[in-house]
Amino acid sequence: MLSSIQEGILRALSQAIRPIASIFLKSGLGYVQFEEVFKVAFISVAAEEFGVRDRETNTSRIAVMTGLTRKEVARLRKVDFSTGLDWFEADTVLGRLLKEWSNNKRYQKPDGSLIDISFNDGDLSFCSLVRRVGGDLPPGAVRAELKRIGAVVELAEGFLRLTKQESLPDNLDERLPSFLRNGLENIGATIAYNSNPQRSASPFFQRIIDSSHINHIHHERLEATVKEKIAEFGSRYSEGVISILESDQNKADKKDGETINAGIGVYFFKSTFS
Repeated sequence: MLSSIQEGILRALSQAIRPIASIFLKSGLGYVQFEEVFKVAFISVAAEEFGVRDRETNTSRIAVMTGLTRKEVARLRKVDFSTGLDWFEADTVLGRLLKEWSNNKRYQKPDGSLIDISFNDGDLSFCSLVRRVGGDLPPGAVRAELKRIGAVVELAEGFLRLTKQESLPDNLDERLPSFLRNGLENIGATIAYNSNPQRSASPFFQRIIDSSHINHIHHERLEATVKEKIAEFGSRYSEGVISILESDQNKADKKDGETINAGIGVYFFKSTFS
């Protein structure tokens, strides 16, 4: 049975991860990739933070702590996110479908270019392709998702043409990975540190000023005012903070070994997920 605190954590997390789900779906990523990333994170934390005598936790203990099988723990401990992640793409219905359509010679003309395929006419139809790679998924739903991300266009008489070979929506902000690392990771690390009952030092500074009773009619004026105040804060204090962080006495020497990343973050938020 879950305690009231555990129930509260799960309820809060169900809201907290909604923006992440939104980012994933708008970026052409799905639950399969999300699940794999979360598994790797659980395994990494269990290995690094719960070892004995400065040694990493063994596979069996990680399996007990996380609820994953030992086989899965052993597989995912080998994952290196600094290398290519092509295996992620191939493990989704859209990834398998795009790979099959792009690489199978049955869908190629003699010159190597791809043929246009009918929606539901013959062995090379889109419906047949979906059945091979997607099981019982409705072909109409798969077609709609491919059109949403700009991977196919519908031609006359219902034929479909492949326009790109990856499930990547157009107009993605290239700064998004940096935003996630510098924003989500840092605030998450602060919350994890401050809530850790075993921490030996004082908590990090963490303050939030918000209200859940803002009249939506005035939100634009409110946002402009807050942005002005944040800009004033930034111009007044940012140079001083930077000079402290970058001072010679705080810079690590090569002989010091491991370095840390530290700083402050200031941002305005307006959530519509609650």
